[in-house]
Amino acid sequence: MSESQARKLSLTAVLIAVNVLVFIRGSIVAGTLWPTKVTQFDIDYGEIGIAIALDNEWWRLFTGGFLHSGLAHVFFNMLLLWFLGRSLESLIGVVRFFFLYFGALLAGAFGALLLEDAFTVTVGASGAVFGLMGSVLVLRRLFGGSINVSGLVFLLVINLVLTFAVPGISIGGHLGGLLGGVLISFCYLLFYRAAQGAYFRATANPSVRLTQAQIFAKFRRREIVWSSAVAAVLGALFFVGGLWAAELSLPDGPFFYNGNFYIR
Repeated sequence: MSESQARKLSLTAVLIAVNVLVFIRGSIVAGTLWPTKVTQFDIDYGEIGIAIALDNEWWRLFTGGFLHSGLAHVFFNMLLLWFLGRSLESLIGVVRFFFLYFGALLAGAFGALLLEDAFTVTVGASGAVFGLMGSVLVLRRLFGGSINVSGLVFLLVINLVLTFAVPGISIGGHLGGLLGGVLISFCYLLFYRAAQGAYFRATANPSVRLTQAQIFAKFRRREIVWSSAVAAVLGALFFVGGLWAAELSLPDGPFFYNGNFYIR
């Protein structure tokens, strides 16, 4: 692996490290790797609609995506992040991978808040990971033969079946993350094709006084800047959507604050 390749893979490693460190911290607070119920750490930092809406704790839209409810939860999420993240980072670069990951994370938070009540605690990087799976399927033609797409489709189908079949799994979080990753990656694909077409037209134009390498670099930079900007806007919309969904989730009936958290 070259030095440039190692730099491209760094964000995936950082995300995994942060998730693992947060899990270790949460396990220390809870005193177990296998919690059987929502822990105080989850309540303090997880995604909870009523805390976001009434206490303006918007940061929960981010922090909830770095918490996990047990060793198996974090292990399988990080395993998928490792395999999918490395491939996507090497294909689209660190900047666009950053916006893809956090855009899918926020889309998952939006979906969870939209479909669940205001008192439900949602944790996990699954929304972001589902977004990465959707991204690979959209960008599959750009990978060549480096990714087993049929295997990924099978894995996605199995995960979707489990999402609906197993109680306690956030349906909105998984579907929101998947749709967010697909939408952002579709934008990436459109910009890639537009830049590719512009590159070929420029190389065929005899009045252009640049080398092919210079023309490629020019349109490559333009593609990265514009596609990243659009992904950032989509991420911001998912964030605003999450705030709106938190407000929407507030119950009509009475509830009270018991000194620790809002309960019915």
